[in-house]
Amino acid sequence: MIEILYIFTVIYAISVLIVFIYQYKMLNSLKGRDDPHKIISILWAWSSEDELIKYDNNLMNNQPLMKNDKIPHLHLFNPLILFSLIILIMYQVQSKSKKNSSQRVCVFSPSCSNYAIGMLRRYSFFYSYKKIQIRLRRCDGRKNSIDFN
Repeated sequence: MIEILYIFTVIYAISVLIVFIYQYKMLNSLKGRDDPHKIISILWAWSSEDELIKYDNNLMNNQPLMKNDKIPHLHLFNPLILFSLIILIMYQVQSKSKKNSSQRVCVFSPSCSNYAIGMLRRYSFFYSYKKIQIRLRRCDGRKNSIDFN
């Protein structure tokens, strides 16, 4: 029994480490970017609200795109959220490695996967899951819009 608990603890610790490393990698990838939709997408998923609002104010002439919600940073203590984040990270890594011309491009900013990461980091698992489902149902691939709802 103790061996199983030890294995789960190690897996959990590795998962937390993966999330932190990927977050650091994504925030560092913003240096030198000039595509505002990509920057907003990554900031929404991985940054603090203050940084996102500061960037939105600079971009949109002091008219912020979203309200100031604070991230509780307790998402790493919820196994459902943590492993959902790991699945989304694996999806993002896989989709970046398989770039081809036939692959659809997300028309929303933040992208659907970054929106899901941001929702999971900010809210409870079940509320986030409901909002992510609504977002994915709205995707029709035709309109290009900024959407935090």
